[in-house]
Amino acid sequence: MKEESPLEATRELAKNSHLGIMFPVAIGLGFFVGYQADRWLGTSPWLALAGFFLGMIAAIRSLLQAVTREEGSQADRVIGPEPDDDRQGRSH
Repeated sequence: MKEESPLEATRELAKNSHLGIMFPVAIGLGFFVGYQADRWLGTSPWLALAGFFLGMIAAIRSLLQAVTREEGSQADRVIGPEPDDDRQGRSH
């Protein structure tokens, strides 16, 4: 396995640095919106809890998308991208 250069390592860090802040922001934003809706509608604490869980679901979904995207880019680096169907003479 070849070693990454410092520039490549920095690029990977920059590409994935949003993951650490994404969870608290998504959860906090969902909770805040639910809390404000609870204050307005007088339904405390139900909408705050719903906002919390929706924020958590959004954060997990975003994390899974980032992991899937990263796995795909690592596979391309190791085995190369899949050949395009048009180059093989196949049509859809």
